[in-house]
Amino acid sequence: MILLLIHASKFSFSVKEKAIKEPEEPKLSSLYKENTLVVFTTVERGDDEKVVDKAVNEVVKVFNDVKPSSIVIYPYAHLSSNLEKPDRAIQVLKLFEEKLSKAVNVEVYRTPFGWY
Repeated sequence: MILLLIHASKFSFSVKEKAIKEPEEPKLSSLYKENTLVVFTTVERGDDEKVVDKAVNEVVKVFNDVKPSSIVIYPYAHLSSNLEKPDRAIQVLKLFEEKLSKAVNVEVYRTPFGWY
C-alpha cells in the first residue's frame, strides 16, 4: 500500500465516468471538504491486514500533527505499477476506511474505486 497524504484547505470530487470496466457502486457521487487530510491510496498486490494497520498508524501520526476536520481516502492507482486486482483492492480500501474511522475522532470518507 502506498499513500500520498495532502493536508488540503479545500478539496472536492465528483464522479464523472467509469475508469474501469466494473467500478465500485458509488456511495458518494460528490463531496466538498475544507481542512481535510486527503489520503491518496494505492493498493498493491499482496496488501493485507498488517499493511492496513501500518497505513492507519501512519495516517494517525499525520492526523495528530495537522489536526484536520476530516479525512478523505482517495483510491489512486498512479503510485505503483504493482496494482492489486480491483475486487481485492476494494476490500482492502473498505478495511482501511473502517479501521481509520475507529482510530480518529473525525469523519472519514472514501471516494468510490474505479471512477474518474
